[in-house]
Amino acid sequence: MKKPKCIGLAKAPYASLEKFIEILEKHNYLVIKLDYVALEIFKEQLKMPIAEEELYLKKNMIWEIFGKSYLAEKAVLDWMPWVESYAEVEPGRFQYAITDIETPEEVNYLRMKFGDDFKLIAVSPPRSIRLARFKNQMKMSEADFIKLEKEIGNRGLAKVIMQAEIIAVTDDDEKEILKIFENLWA
Repeated sequence: MKKPKCIGLAKAPYASLEKFIEILEKHNYLVIKLDYVALEIFKEQLKMPIAEEELYLKKNMIWEIFGKSYLAEKAVLDWMPWVESYAEVEPGRFQYAITDIETPEEVNYLRMKFGDDFKLIAVSPPRSIRLARFKNQMKMSEADFIKLEKEIGNRGLAKVIMQAEIIAVTDDDEKEILKIFENLWA
């Protein structure tokens, strides 16, 4: 039986994964968003539902309680039960994508679980978007901005991006993005 392949998506600050997710779903990937896994953990395990917009600053709580690889573990074990037996999710579907990867521990877990069948793509926004979003973010209070920057650093996002097989840009068109996906295992 054919082993499943898994693409991981990590986004640099100010990047968007939506175009990548749409293309993956269109090409028969089962996409699992670690942010949704985290929201579910807050609701079901921690019994403290939170709004999606609160997640960025509260995700640390999950890592402090369960460890920094927990979201990836939960995604694989609870949301991809097929990985253990390598059975098909649906006829013809052997491909997964896990998005919102933010810690080196998540990457290490996925590499351990999938081996060479896991590839990480870091998604970066174009410079114009980074600049515009940065200027918009500057409207935050200085204390909130410092807190946000500290959170980004504590998560090890730079280390995650450095582990990527490729860095893609959010304004790549569908043809370029498909070429990236196809070349991951070439």
